Amino acid sequence: MKKISILLLFLLSLLLVGCTVVTSSSNTTTENNNTTISTDSNSQTESTTNEVNTLVAPTNLKIEKGIVSFDLVEGAQSYTLKIRQNGEFIMNLVVNNGDDLTSYLEDGEYTATIQAKAEKKQSESSEEIEFTMGVKIIDITTLSRLSGELLSSDRYVNMSGRHYFNETEGRMYFYYTASGFKVSFTGTKLDATILATGYNKPNNEARIVVLVDGEVYPEGGTTIVLNKAMEATYTLVEGLTQGKHSVEVLKRSEAIDNTLALSDLSTDGHFETPDGDKEKKILVIGASGSTGYGNLAKNTSVTKNTYNSDGLKAFAYLTSRMYDTEIDEINASGWGVKWGWNSQSGLANIPAAFYKTGILSTQSIEKINYDYAHEEYDLIIINLGMNDFNAYLKNISDETEFEAKTVEYMNAVKSFYNALLSIYDCPILILHTANGNKKAEGYYNEQVASEINSSLESPRIFPIIIPANGSGTNLGANNHANVQTHIWTVDKISEWISKNLGWTKVRDNLEFVPSRDQVD
Repeated sequence: MKKISILLLFLLSLLLVGCTVVTSSSNTTTENNNTTISTDSNSQTESTTNEVNTLVAPTNLKIEKGIVSFDLVEGAQSYTLKIRQNGEFIMNLVVNNGDDLTSYLEDGEYTATIQAKAEKKQSESSEEIEFTMGVKIIDITTLSRLSGELLSSDRYVNMSGRHYFNETEGRMYFYYTASGFKVSFTGTKLDATILATGYNKPNNEARIVVLVDGEVYPEGGTTIVLNKAMEATYTLVEGLTQGKHSVEVLKRSEAIDNTLALSDLSTDGHFETPDGDKEKKILVIGASGSTGYGNLAKNTSVTKNTYNSDGLKAFAYLTSRMYDTEIDEINASGWGVKWGWNSQSGLANIPAAFYKTGILSTQSIEKINYDYAHEEYDLIIINLGMNDFNAYLKNISDETEFEAKTVEYMNAVKSFYNALLSIYDCPILILHTANGNKKAEGYYNEQVASEINSSLESPRIFPIIIPANGSGTNLGANNHANVQTHIWTVDKISEWISKNLGWTKVRDNLEFVPSRDQVD
């Protein structure tokens, strides 16, 4: 969608009729030869010099989902949109059909008129319309059910992790490990209607964890298996003492096993404003290590499934748990920076998925673009590359071809790291298990980090070595790390964070409890 350029609007207003775009700063008056607009917090006045009203007023003004549309007027050179809220003047904007107001207005209810202008000419203002930015505001304490567009507003449901609201379906999709939502309500019970792919495949059944009134996983929380039907209603919690309660739901399984979508929430009382976001936020980008692939399995001969895999006991979420941060994860077992077990085309990989809303259970990337630039992170953690080597590069026997492909791999890594550095202003921590081995990702990741850091004023990419899968006798399914190895990895991450960022731990690291952290 087109965005309105403040600079262009200002120049256009000077050339044409001097219409002014109002800033939000208080006690500021902007003047030109035609219009004076005061934005003083105590007084807002508008006065316009007389111009010949020889243009027809625009008709059919509409503002839907922030997009302006109206019927054009013959002879008009520009159009000025006048916006009010609660009867008070907010701003004038020079607009065209299709312009997007979301950069200018916060969510809320407004009124607007539009006026056509040309040199020494103007029309009367159009009929005033009402419009809403974002979701229409409803007193949440009057609601016992949340569905449709209400699911898309954090006034009612606070989503965590990457998510996408499908307006046609009225469902809120979420994909990755540790994604989910927070709600609050007064009552004793909370139900949720959830669509879950993989419901009819025992190895792929989705598992969510429900945390009530500040519970911390895994000491607290209840795991629910979503296997009733493709879309079904589940009781998240019941039998609570009558009163206000907060619930957080987190997906413990990974994106390629199942895709989830929230369709409806209901309570036997009424909803309250959900808990807000935590102070810090981290982004973890990875593959099977960060998803908790088979980490509950007692031995490596066991096949991985969603029963013996718990992403909330993997190093990514456990790090977030230690420092009590928000977390976004972008990960999929078997996927690489360029090649992986999922695809050796060089097209379906984690960097490609970064720009979209999620990875689907079909092992494909969701086609919906994600607004990644609006996110702010305090730390990015990346654990990628092993699949590129194990699934593809190590199979190349010709040394010349191998060297050429490793250059291709390094260029892909470099491109992805540089993209992240250009978008986010935070350090990037690179995790790998091998250094100095030209047949492993760590050797090349270290080279790329060194090369990029040398071009910066100060280093922003920091590689560290973490415990390898199977350190000691601790192997999960298919030669993957079990919970104990994930705990040791968090220790390494924590050492770096304490030394370089100075964050204070909110919780101690998890202690490995075989009866809780292993399954048959």
